Amino acid sequence: MFRKQSINVGFFDQDKNFVEHTNIVLQDRELTEVKQFVGMQMPEAIMVNSSDHGFGVFVIDDKSIRFFEENLEKIDNQLNKAVVIGQLLIMMRQILYPATRLPLILNQMMEEQNQNLINAVYMALVSAQSVYLPPENVQKFNKEVADFFVRKALKEKDQKKLQMFCLDKAFGFMFDQENLEMAAQWIHTGKVEIHGDDLEAELTED
Repeated sequence: MFRKQSINVGFFDQDKNFVEHTNIVLQDRELTEVKQFVGMQMPEAIMVNSSDHGFGVFVIDDKSIRFFEENLEKIDNQLNKAVVIGQLLIMMRQILYPATRLPLILNQMMEEQNQNLINAVYMALVSAQSVYLPPENVQKFNKEVADFFVRKALKEKDQKKLQMFCLDKAFGFMFDQENLEMAAQWIHTGKVEIHGDDLEAELTED
């Protein structure tokens, strides 16, 4: 179903600079010709519905997907970052974005401090793990996710709540021998040690 509405569209250039084109009118049909864009230089990536101005399911093109997989962390605007994440997660559920590529988006969260954004990706990872991944990819996927959250927990030494948040998320993907042995050591000693560094985090029965 198509509906007439006004949305914003963001363009990223080769230097990751962002320009937003506002009040782009979509017609209630499959194809809308946007005359404002005629003659403009092709951007490196397109963010349809930037600033979450419109309503609907928006599909990201392959070139833009690759851009976001490599540069999502460089988007300063938290709302626009959430827009991209949300669109990719919907595409995964519609089998338009491979679940095997979700760790690429997760890796863009290494500098992220917003737990809501990280958690949105985490919930998609859980869905991918149980529903969308081919069985032969689950083991590699689990290790990539667990390793990410362990690394981020180690990095967030000055953000105790975020550090515990990351450790909690890591546990749900620790199925490989290396991570299981590390987690068992944490439980046995009551101390969290990662690659020789002791974290001040305290494990509880929960």
